[in-house]
Amino acid sequence: MDLGGRAWDVTELKGKVVVLNFWATWCPPCVEEMPALQALHDTVDDDVQVISVSVKDSAPAVRRFVKSHQVTFPVLLDARGELASRWGVKSVPTTVLIDKQGRPRRRITGTVDWVEREPAGWLEALRR
Repeated sequence: MDLGGRAWDVTELKGKVVVLNFWATWCPPCVEEMPALQALHDTVDDDVQVISVSVKDSAPAVRRFVKSHQVTFPVLLDARGELASRWGVKSVPTTVLIDKQGRPRRRITGTVDWVEREPAGWLEALRR
C-alpha cells in the first residue's frame, strides 16, 4: 500500500519500465539519493514508473519525509521489511530495475545519481 492507500502490484505495470527503490528515512545515503529519484520521476516519459518502498519506517515518519522533501512519486510502506525481504533486499538503498515484461533486470545497491549518463543508459536499454 502506498501513502494514499492504493495497493500496487508490479504485474499491473507491465508495459512500463519500473524503477523500484527500497529506502528508509533513517538511512543517510537514501536521503541523499531521493532528489535524484525525484528528478528522474519529473523528467521521464509515461513509459517509466518510479516507485519507492520505505523499509522499516512508520507511516507518520514517511509522511513527514515525503512532505518535507517534496516527493511526488508513489511511496509504499513496508513497515516490517517483508516486501524488501521478498525482493532479496539486504540493505538500503537498493533499486531494482524491472523491464516492460515485468522481469527484474538490474539490481543496484547504494546511491545512484539518476540523471547521469550511465543510469539513463540502463533505462534506455530496458525501454527497447
